[in-house]
Amino acid sequence: MAGSGDLPPELARQRHQDYPLSMNRTAIVFVVGVFLPSLILGWLALRTIDEQQIILEQRTAALFQSETDFLAREAASIMDSLQRQLDDRVQQSLASSSPAQLAENFDTLMADMPAGVIPFALAPDGRMVTPAVDQDAPPAVRNFLLENRLFLSSQAQAEVFQAPVTALRKAAPAPARDMLYADKAKSAGESRERMDSAAASLAMAEAAPAPKSAASSLKSYAATRNVAPQQVKQDADAETPLPASVNPEVADFRSVTASGTSGTLARFVEDRLQWFFWSRPDAAGGYTFGWMLPAEAIKTELKEQLPERLRDNADLCLALLDERGKPVYLSVPEFTANWKRPFVASEIGDVLPFWEAAAYLLNPVSLDQAVQASRWTLFSLIALAIAAILAAGYFVVRDTRRQMMLATQKTDFVSNVSHELKTPLTSIRMFAELLGARTGEDAAKRQQYSRIITLESERLTRLINNVLDFARMEKRRKTYDRRPCDLYPLIERLWEGVLLRLDGQGWVCEWEADPGPYRVLADEDAVSQILMNLLSNAEKYGQEGHSLTLRSRKENEVLKIEVLDRGSGVPRGEERKIFEAFHRAHDSLSAGVQGTGLGLTLASAMAAAHEGAIIYSPREGGGSCFTLTLPLLKESAV
Repeated sequence: MAGSGDLPPELARQRHQDYPLSMNRTAIVFVVGVFLPSLILGWLALRTIDEQQIILEQRTAALFQSETDFLAREAASIMDSLQRQLDDRVQQSLASSSPAQLAENFDTLMADMPAGVIPFALAPDGRMVTPAVDQDAPPAVRNFLLENRLFLSSQAQAEVFQAPVTALRKAAPAPARDMLYADKAKSAGESRERMDSAAASLAMAEAAPAPKSAASSLKSYAATRNVAPQQVKQDADAETPLPASVNPEVADFRSVTASGTSGTLARFVEDRLQWFFWSRPDAAGGYTFGWMLPAEAIKTELKEQLPERLRDNADLCLALLDERGKPVYLSVPEFTANWKRPFVASEIGDVLPFWEAAAYLLNPVSLDQAVQASRWTLFSLIALAIAAILAAGYFVVRDTRRQMMLATQKTDFVSNVSHELKTPLTSIRMFAELLGARTGEDAAKRQQYSRIITLESERLTRLINNVLDFARMEKRRKTYDRRPCDLYPLIERLWEGVLLRLDGQGWVCEWEADPGPYRVLADEDAVSQILMNLLSNAEKYGQEGHSLTLRSRKENEVLKIEVLDRGSGVPRGEERKIFEAFHRAHDSLSAGVQGTGLGLTLASAMAAAHEGAIIYSPREGGGSCFTLTLPLLKESAV
């Protein structure tokens, strides 16, 4: 296609002004409509990374909280089973003896209890029947009487934590363990409710008058928990104790046990926690029977039964902490940690006051690693999305640029075709008028005019054929009538026409030919059009050197036809582009040279349709060399 030099100066300037403006508009639309919104979305996604960490921690905490809740329920269930044992034994004993007899001999009947467990029986009037005050009693019994006789006989009040058996049995776990994992959100909600309850209890305790008690350390126990779970938000620093959800009530034993038939209560005696299980069935006639279990007995029961009730978890260690925050049971025996700082924890309640079911991460950095992996994944996805957007933008801009260049080339193509059609028509008209007006001219002149009219007609026909053939190829309707033929006579006729046209213009023309025949399977008209396009290009672009060489030779069953000139050649980087539709070399090369920019495109397509090719190479010493290759027919096919 012609360069801007083929257009009027005003149109050329306008085209060069409109092109960057159009590209700028495309770039602005892309940046404002696609790139900026994508960057904003990416920035918002990056801001959510910290939120993702919080969400991940909350989900992990909710899952592990269900584990600690289950452990707390199992511990309460074990305490409930101990209470049921007492109820059953009392019921069985009352079936064979009277309440008074059972009260007199209750310590003997319970002789098979674990070490440290002390049975006791109270008369309806609150008097302690068993154990009897005896100087020969074991030291443990004497200490028990010294510490608890007045309280159990309702002669003194004490601060106690009461858990009726009905509450214990309500706290027992559901038969299906997996129900704990069915609703994590519910577990998280229960945890928040416990904290709210704890805060309310603490406020009530602060508003109430301080109870009088010999247990000087009880106030600190009642006020705060022993642990500060990592997943509980605190207003103060992490070491500030959290309020406990259990609080003691000050009462005597008769008042505490008046509203039920059985239950358990706990109290601190000289900073030691003791548990009392009591039973007063209807058949007891007002007698109360019970056990006092020291801390060691409770811990032994829990250690024996908990391993059978819990399943292993590869991510955490479950721990049961006593009222001092020391581990009573560990699901991973050799595990050590800062017991005050579990990942999550659950209070067991009044049945085991100030005891905690806690969960510790076996690999504390695993959560951070998961968050980091999530962060890098999100960052990678954002980077990939931005890269894809940039790549898409690049290809959109590139395609837009190509489309705009193609539109510009097509506009120039129309202008050049009009000019190309006008030139031969003008020549034909002029020489036709000369033939008609100058009847007295000699025969040589008339023959020259006729030859020029014929050549210009052929040129016009070739130009129109190029446009029509390109249109057919664009619509995939171009067909060829390929037949066995000899191309030597065809090349010879074309060369004679070139010599006729260039003779007398100072051109040096030479045809170097191997002897014929050149037997090929081809459409002669198509091959003729290919060669005429190549020769026409050599003539137009070789004006500087006025040299044209045609070589035809047979080589390895391939016919090679080379057209060489001494022009300025093809600029570097344009070697492939010259075969594109409408493309012509830059303006410095194409200025003043007429053409449509379709010749090489058509020639290359036609050669490919004949199982051949057109190859460009720079000519030694300057200029261009275009080589047409076509397969020769084998002798057996001739």
